[in-house]
Amino acid sequence: MSKYILMSLMGLMSAVCFSDSLHFTLHGDLDEWVSQGQDWDILYTTQNTNTLFAGLGDSHGVGPDSLGLYAVPIDLSSTGFLLAQFGTNQLGTPLVAGTYVNAERAPFASSGHPGLDVSFDGRGNNVLTGSFTIHSINFHPDNGNWVLDNFDASFQQFNEGGPLSCWGTITYQATPEPAPVLALLGLAPMGLLCRRRHQA
Repeated sequence: MSKYILMSLMGLMSAVCFSDSLHFTLHGDLDEWVSQGQDWDILYTTQNTNTLFAGLGDSHGVGPDSLGLYAVPIDLSSTGFLLAQFGTNQLGTPLVAGTYVNAERAPFASSGHPGLDVSFDGRGNNVLTGSFTIHSINFHPDNGNWVLDNFDASFQQFNEGGPLSCWGTITYQATPEPAPVLALLGLAPMGLLCRRRHQA
């Protein structure tokens, strides 16, 4: 196989191999514990993290009703790690777009309450109240499991049930499945075409 075909294949593969990403913003009241009263705006990717994970749970067989997002950066000295959980398992419904109020700490929410828990850089709440809005969520089944495609939400979390709160947004985008190499071989003539044009 000529080097021009290989270069064409490499370019096509790089075009379809994107990175998982999680965009996280966090703000908080002065002296609020999780945010430390600071403004945070972080983009986690599979390139700058040791772990970037999104897991869905289905406790009632009606569709995903809990979501955990976990990001551990390679450089912990510059950016903290993130753990965020959202749940509707105590509502008996799957996670869908909408606003959820009277949230309690996930995964310990009581019946009738949605679950929420956002911890950052090792700081979390043992007891919390809050609310969140799911702006969009998409997932698909895979061998008996649910796989998250994308997720966009905003939240507000009150520290230990008191008046101080933090709030922010979380947007997750999964990597598209890369096209099989054999499928790309069908496009290899593009490399030959480029070569012929160069010779003309």
